Amino acid sequence: MEGSLQARDVRYQSWPDSVRFALDIAGAYPPEAGVATWRRTITMNRSDGTVNVLENYMLNSAAKEITLSLMTPCDVAEGERGQLVLTMRNMPMGEPSNRSAFGMILRSSPAR
Repeated sequence: MEGSLQARDVRYQSWPDSVRFALDIAGAYPPEAGVATWRRTITMNRSDGTVNVLENYMLNSAAKEITLSLMTPCDVAEGERGQLVLTMRNMPMGEPSNRSAFGMILRSSPAR
């Protein structure tokens, strides 16, 4: 659809022990947002049950503030510096494989 805002360069890869979904979401923002590229890569490790989200972006100019919204049914706690730990609510306790924890590392890169 002409004039629509949408992601581009969408890729999906699957291996026996992991799966990866990646896309450039810059096209989902209007031009005035000044987003040159915003590559989001989500990787799930099937072996240990972790999910990692990597955000790699380049803006057309320095931003005063960047807000990343994350919707989750999980409880959120601050981990080590730059890390959020998400844990499932009401998970039955028992074998370690029945517990779920997700981590998100927040990194910033200097403007180019």
